[in-house]
Amino acid sequence: MNGELTCRTDMYHGLPGIRYCTYINPKTHFSATVTANGGRIMSLCRGSFDAIDSNPEVIAALPGLLKMERSQVKWEQVNLGGGRCWPAPQNLFGKDGKGEGMVPFLDLDLGEYSLEEADRNTVVLCSPVDRETLLRVARLIRFDPAGTEGTSITDRIANHSRERKLVAPWDLLQVKRPVSITVGPLRERPTVFREFGDPYRVPGLVTEEDKGIWTLALGSGLDIPMFKLGLSFDPAAVNGKIRSLYQNGMLLQHSFPVTEGPYPHKGAAEIFFNSFHQYVELEVLGREQWLAPEEFSQGLSLKVELKQ
Repeated sequence: MNGELTCRTDMYHGLPGIRYCTYINPKTHFSATVTANGGRIMSLCRGSFDAIDSNPEVIAALPGLLKMERSQVKWEQVNLGGGRCWPAPQNLFGKDGKGEGMVPFLDLDLGEYSLEEADRNTVVLCSPVDRETLLRVARLIRFDPAGTEGTSITDRIANHSRERKLVAPWDLLQVKRPVSITVGPLRERPTVFREFGDPYRVPGLVTEEDKGIWTLALGSGLDIPMFKLGLSFDPAAVNGKIRSLYQNGMLLQHSFPVTEGPYPHKGAAEIFFNSFHQYVELEVLGREQWLAPEEFSQGLSLKVELKQ
């Protein structure tokens, strides 16, 4: 029996009138949830295990939050979690008084996307035009009907301003910890972002298991408050991979094509860790490009697979 996709406007976590889709494959015990609010993947499950860290209770506050300016809100108020797409580079976000780019663009991060069922396995989402940048996010999420190939995601950014803009799609997935993460093949050691935490303590957490393959153990007892790593993948590889292994044996695997870039940050992918929260952010970036008015970016394509 193949999976079944159902899109509805109904009660969601006790909240009425919420637009969302559920996907269930009884043969493989896989299920997922996608919401119109924020264009989010809110769950990816095998059986009772959900690898995604999400905060659906934030949805209740969205009508008020979306009437505010970014400078008036804090990250804790808007962290809906899950999987989403932002425009990069991060310095587009500017400063919010708490650090560079901590609060994303509200219309793209929390606004109500159009959400439609393209076919029995595919969801298409499109954001409102952001009030600050005049950018729009478009997402296509396809669940594998056989349940063996994972979930395919394609993210694109559209420019609805009257001027050219240098942007790239930036896919972020907030996953639970403790978790052990393996990345590669990389052409160099993971790069520490100096603007996030202590750059001198982080390298000791990363070990090279094999040539170009690096492992990062993110348990519950780490005493480093925050850090971010940039990952430069070997362009000779067909695909880059981020493998997140949980203590119960579940494996969440990202795979994505590798190119020479140019990328807006420090490579094709990033890992963000904050000890005050029980999650890790896995981030994949598309190539940076200049967009003319009314032009769409090239698609950032990746595959996310959760398996035993």
